[in-house]
Amino acid sequence: MNHKITQIFVPSAVDSAAASTFALANKSIAAFDADGNSNLGATPAVPASFKLVFGTGTNNKFGTFKTSVIKQSNILSVTKTNADLTVTQQVSYIGWDEASAATPVFKCDEEYVVTLKIDEYWSKGIYQPLIQESVVVKTACCSECGGDCDALSASTYMTAIVTKINASPLLSKYVVASLVSSGSNYGVKLVGKALDEFGNACVPDAVPYVFNLVRFKVKVHEGPYNTQDFDIEDACAAWTITYATNVKYPIGAKAAMAEMERHYFRNNLPNVAEARYYWNPIYNEDVNQFLYVDDYTAATGFEMYEITYLEDSPVGFENKSKNTHSIIILSEEGGAGEAGIRAFINALTGFSFVD
Repeated sequence: MNHKITQIFVPSAVDSAAASTFALANKSIAAFDADGNSNLGATPAVPASFKLVFGTGTNNKFGTFKTSVIKQSNILSVTKTNADLTVTQQVSYIGWDEASAATPVFKCDEEYVVTLKIDEYWSKGIYQPLIQESVVVKTACCSECGGDCDALSASTYMTAIVTKINASPLLSKYVVASLVSSGSNYGVKLVGKALDEFGNACVPDAVPYVFNLVRFKVKVHEGPYNTQDFDIEDACAAWTITYATNVKYPIGAKAAMAEMERHYFRNNLPNVAEARYYWNPIYNEDVNQFLYVDDYTAATGFEMYEITYLEDSPVGFENKSKNTHSIIILSEEGGAGEAGIRAFINALTGFSFVD
């Protein structure tokens, strides 16, 4: 968790008409003066100090949710993160990469050792620092090859590499291998898997939103060697390893934002037992309707604004205990209030964020 994040607001619109913090429409946001008496409007002109207020509906027994006083002079940063829901797994190639000719040459009476080094968060607790596993392909004996002994069938042995990787109880949990070919070009395509916190393959948009993408490196050498250092591969006959696509996590996805809100939103609530519902995943029912991400369709995710600021020290402790806080404002991409919320943030902070 990022402990400087203090509150998360998920507004659908700016309420510039509410005369008091208690009159804010449900799921609306407004800026009030430091005393909380005057609404600063839809486009407040960089006020010297203000409070952000989030409307939770007139029936909410805890009232509206408010930040502490934010002074312009105490603002450390204001950032905007755009939503991008694309997810990519790592894709790497051994040999031909479906573009450039790089089929390896197989000689008779040789062993070819393909070693993968895998970096995966949940597994590091067991396989430290990285997972390392090899598969070995033995070519035909020179006495049996029957010609072209220094250029055996690449298809046969590349297929054997694919079969052995996919049959490995360890490697098959992290990567999927497949044969790619065109004419005399052959390669092995390796694609990483998304894993859950138990190391099992998972669906990235599943709930709870906890998954980890797999990163890996590949080395190939001829064996047997009298060392376990597979980085000593023959530089004169090195196989081509192509790292085509890197991993990418989605940004602003609804399921992820719902998990984040559940972890942090209790900071809006009084220090009472009920506040514990909102970080404990056992409680899946939002009985008091304090969580808001799920109210939105958010087919293209949420854009996120983060205002990081210093909170003044209590009287008597000046310059001794200033705390850093961040207020997160999530705005539905494509929502009816998206442009208004962006204009509100720009006017409030003096920034010029665009869609």
